[in-house]
Amino acid sequence: MRMLSANEALAAMSFPADTKRPDNHRLTMHMAGNAVPPLAGQKIIEAVMAAA
Repeated sequence: MRMLSANEALAAMSFPADTKRPDNHRLTMHMAGNAVPPLAGQKIIEAVMAAA
């Protein structure tokens, strides 16, 4: 089994291909690990707005 590349990790989390990211692989993976995926964030906001 191999580790995902930074691009693969960001794509798996629904980030667009043109997302700005650090040049350093470790920092990019750290950023991805701490991020809320855009599609998940959108669904959360939609649910909050629907409940309001």
